[in-house]
Amino acid sequence: MISVGIPYTDQGEMLAEAIQSVLTQTTDNWELILFGDAPNAETESVAFRFQDERIRHYKSEKRQGLAATLNELVKLARGEYFARMDGDDIMFPNRLEVQADHLLRNPKIDVVGTHAYLIDDSGCLVGGFVEPELPLTSNGFLTSNAFTHPTVLGKTDWFIRHPYDESLLRGQDKELWLRTSPTSSFDKLTDRLLYYRVSRAMDAKRQKRNSEYDRIIIEMYSFMAKSRWEIHLRKAKSLVKQQLFALLTRSGLSNVLYARKAELLSEEEFSAASRQLTNIQQASRAGQRPSVLAVTVTYGDRFDLVRRTVESALEAGCSEVLVVDNGSEFDNSTRLNAYFSAEKKVIVTRLTSNEGSAPGYSAGVGAALETSHDFFWLLDDDNVITQGNVDSMWNTHRQLKTVSDVAGVAAFRTENPRQARVVEGIDHVHAYPPSGSFLYFDALHFMKRKFLRARPNTRFTHTPEIPVAPYGGLFLDRESVGRIGLPDMRFGLYEDDSEWTSRIALQGRLVLQPGVIVDDIDTKWTQEAQGIGPARIINSSTKGRIYFAVRNRVYLDNQVLRSKSTRIRYYFNKRIYLLITRMLANSQRSSANFDVLRRAVQAGEAGDFQISFTPVEKSD
Repeated sequence: MISVGIPYTDQGEMLAEAIQSVLTQTTDNWELILFGDAPNAETESVAFRFQDERIRHYKSEKRQGLAATLNELVKLARGEYFARMDGDDIMFPNRLEVQADHLLRNPKIDVVGTHAYLIDDSGCLVGGFVEPELPLTSNGFLTSNAFTHPTVLGKTDWFIRHPYDESLLRGQDKELWLRTSPTSSFDKLTDRLLYYRVSRAMDAKRQKRNSEYDRIIIEMYSFMAKSRWEIHLRKAKSLVKQQLFALLTRSGLSNVLYARKAELLSEEEFSAASRQLTNIQQASRAGQRPSVLAVTVTYGDRFDLVRRTVESALEAGCSEVLVVDNGSEFDNSTRLNAYFSAEKKVIVTRLTSNEGSAPGYSAGVGAALETSHDFFWLLDDDNVITQGNVDSMWNTHRQLKTVSDVAGVAAFRTENPRQARVVEGIDHVHAYPPSGSFLYFDALHFMKRKFLRARPNTRFTHTPEIPVAPYGGLFLDRESVGRIGLPDMRFGLYEDDSEWTSRIALQGRLVLQPGVIVDDIDTKWTQEAQGIGPARIINSSTKGRIYFAVRNRVYLDNQVLRSKSTRIRYYFNKRIYLLITRMLANSQRSSANFDVLRRAVQAGEAGDFQISFTPVEKSD
């Protein structure tokens, strides 16, 4: 009954998801026609990976364009209905059944479209795709694309009688609706029956070409307008939109443009749509999923925490988990070995003493390099992956590796204030402290933030670049680790993850993936201390933690002072910070913590790492 036509060129593994979404439809009464328009070798191999009697394969040796390929697909169709589909989109499981049933019950309708979900390059659900309602008059089609093109399903003979205009490289669908609207019957369902993929790489050149063809089509059908003045106005709006798009992309505000394409979903719909999407993606990669090793470091008496971390990593799709026992207590070490000895997917390696997180993760990453796994997902020993999985991280990482030799993807840590600001829509330049800051404090940066508050909106996810990330949630490949090296063990405890991940950002690209959420199930010492900034230091009961956190941060602050202006800015921020901290210490009669702070600042500025972390100092 239904012929599904998918043209493809260079979609790679995304084509596998598109094909799989057809195979998992709730109706079996379909055929799938795959037509490669001079495809690259990788995508063609993906297409031929699917061998099913209901699938037919065709291709052209020379690139002929989308319109010509669609016309070929229609000619090859054997079904009563023809369903459009792009090679990087994904059908909702009941799409074909719902649309075909609608046409059966309404035989006068020629073509029916639907609403859609928006997904990004890595296949993460963003929200509902914002699109116009179906125009009620032919004139309305001049300013509206009417349908999200891959959602349409119509009578095959209608498409044969009304072929796409092969002279148009863009806007073929808009021209088709304009040409046929006076004599055809269209309908649009409110159901979201397609995951529509839109790249976050907002390409100004591509948008310029789209706008140019849009103006050509408007002129072609100017006779539909009420007046010539209306045509001039529509073309002027198209040109203004093109220029505004170019300005915003050059200004680094492409995330604003992308956010306008999505609308919020209810929690229930977002959760249900995410599950369906994940199921299709996982099925498309059966036998293709990458080999991922989760790496975590534990210490003290934290068996119950690390057990939940291991279980979470395996549920998220990790192939194995490497647990570094960083000199934990005897009873804890015994429980680790006893519990995981029967679990073939867990490897436990023990360090004789706890010298801090830097040596622990250095040992863990070093041991990971000795395995056969191609990807590593680092987790703290109290991390639980509450949203997303290996596939989501891998998809994002795969996009990065096409443009960078060194690539890392950080999962969203909801308790991380800087990551939270980025997810809210604030550029990382404003969310993270700039060069010249002191212990994350910068007076000018603080004032700017007051005027750059963004409305929280965790549904409008994106994958922005960030300068640093914590160990917990970091996903990277073997090759990138080989290029950046292991964590600097001199740091011992605190900021070693900042120093290590900054190498990723400096040598390649490090991005945040808000579609994958990693939550802590334990409380950090900085959260235990009341207040923020200086108040946390003065209120802390652990002087050893103060010393290492301050020394290491100050050392990193000094490493990025590249100019005289940043040095002046640094010393200005330092004076203000120390003045506030001294005042707090005097008011609370806590001069001991201030003395520790002062000694740590001196050591950090001098690059003095002679005092190293030990378990004794940890409990000081």
